[in-house]
Amino acid sequence: MGIQHLASLQFLYFQDCTSMMDLPEMSLPSLLTLIIGNCPNLKERYSKGGRYWSLISHIPYIDIA
Repeated sequence: MGIQHLASLQFLYFQDCTSMMDLPEMSLPSLLTLIIGNCPNLKERYSKGGRYWSLISHIPYIDIA
């Protein structure tokens, strides 16, 4: 079972994923909060203005540090 099957997930948190390059391909319409901390590759790609920002911009609360 992959993350895409978690249809009711509302909160997702990634921390210290220094070698993680991309978020799992996901379509999580219920996701309300996405927090990414100390994941430099994810920060570069998914921050506002980043290459993949459009994939997560629909999430109401996003914190990427």
